[in-house]
Amino acid sequence: MVGHYGDYVTIDGKDRYLFDAVILHPYYEPNGNWNDIAINNFCDDYYPNSGAPDCDHFTCSIPPGTSLWQYGSYDERLRNPYEKILGLGSNQFGNFKQFLRNRYTQSYDQQNIELQFYLEGPSKKELWTTEWNLKDKNNSYSDDSYEQIKLSSYCNSFAHGLLIQEWFLKDIKHNSAAGYRAGFHTYSTFHGFGGGAYYAMLLHADKADRLNHEDPSGASDPLDAPPSGQLLWLKRTIYHTFDLLSEIRINNLDYLPSNFSLFAHNSNIQPTVFIDLVNNKLYIYYTNMKDETQSYRVKLGHLDEFYPEAAIIGYGSADIYNVDAEKPYSGSGRSFLFNMNTCYNNVDQLHPFDIQYITGPTANISEITGLTGGDIGVTVPANSFGYYVIPIFIAPREGVVLTDDQISIYPNPASSSFTLSCSLPEIIVNEFVVDIYDLNGIFVSNTKVAQNEKVDISELPSGVYLVSISNSQKSFSITKKLIKIN
Repeated sequence: MVGHYGDYVTIDGKDRYLFDAVILHPYYEPNGNWNDIAINNFCDDYYPNSGAPDCDHFTCSIPPGTSLWQYGSYDERLRNPYEKILGLGSNQFGNFKQFLRNRYTQSYDQQNIELQFYLEGPSKKELWTTEWNLKDKNNSYSDDSYEQIKLSSYCNSFAHGLLIQEWFLKDIKHNSAAGYRAGFHTYSTFHGFGGGAYYAMLLHADKADRLNHEDPSGASDPLDAPPSGQLLWLKRTIYHTFDLLSEIRINNLDYLPSNFSLFAHNSNIQPTVFIDLVNNKLYIYYTNMKDETQSYRVKLGHLDEFYPEAAIIGYGSADIYNVDAEKPYSGSGRSFLFNMNTCYNNVDQLHPFDIQYITGPTANISEITGLTGGDIGVTVPANSFGYYVIPIFIAPREGVVLTDDQISIYPNPASSSFTLSCSLPEIIVNEFVVDIYDLNGIFVSNTKVAQNEKVDISELPSGVYLVSISNSQKSFSITKKLIKIN
């Protein structure tokens, strides 16, 4: 093909290249990849049973008990099929982690040798991936075979969404990879918006989907059956995945090459960082395939090159937006996983509908302690993927400027002391000059305190006072009213 890169046709006296791009369809299909993980780790016959390796059958019980898939606790029958497809524990060939960490790059490096995406000059070609997704079909199996059901059971699961988010991010980062022309990969089209396929972003609802539907607050919101002959289409895991990724385009985020250190046995993929230079925020996309929380330490790094006018740079509190699943095998309702278990009959044993919306913003509660130098910790939930947003605060060289809504006094009224709380991080502003006056403007007291440090007012008579808050540079001055009680 490379031999034809320079081919052209003359139209109206102008030479035009015959084509601008090479088109690839990089599906991650089961054949030659992950087929054996599904075939060998599920039982060879329909559930309910005890799970591999014994696969001892038992009947559906009423109440169902353990004959249905378990979500409150880990269903051991599904542990191997889903942990091994993700790449947790063992490193069975074809798992998603292996694809994302190694095989993606190896595949494109081979394509680069053959298609020369490193070329510069007028005859260079772009890369368009006009179809890509996880492909579940193995043509060796009939559509209604149990083997094919095993393969299709991963569609629109948490594991599928995790793969698609990291794959999308790999495509973006690949445009900055060594050995490739910057920006060579210009168009990418995900295959599967609707159409009835179980790997699609939208899939028509069954009875269980409608009755188990919730609103974004998590409240029950059952849906009426559509008119006869019509279908009701609902958003599935992959739709929510792209909803999370759409923030990159909506906010015109810039990819920020970064390094995250993970322990050698940590199965998670390194996060991907973007920066919003207009609104001064970091967007950090992550995936946590583990059944436990994952914590990240975010250092201030080298942000000073983006803010040369700043004297000090600091981080604010992070908010998390994610798909927060109960288990790796959680999904968006209707799924071949429930076809595999004959206890789900859509009459009296309805399947669950776990992943229905994006969770967030959720205030970060870090499990990391003892951080210094302005670093912050972010802790994300088990079995989740998405991003967290960290505000960037800047102290200009002429001094920080605070507005009235960025600082508060509590408690108010107060009896013996009050505390100053500021929305800016301590690295930006950590010392306040506090002058207290009565309502006649007569000076009462002066002190210097740090953020969240108490100001003693135990000796003051009860009444109403004016509290003037500034800093040593006098770059801001805010006055708050304080009520002193006995």
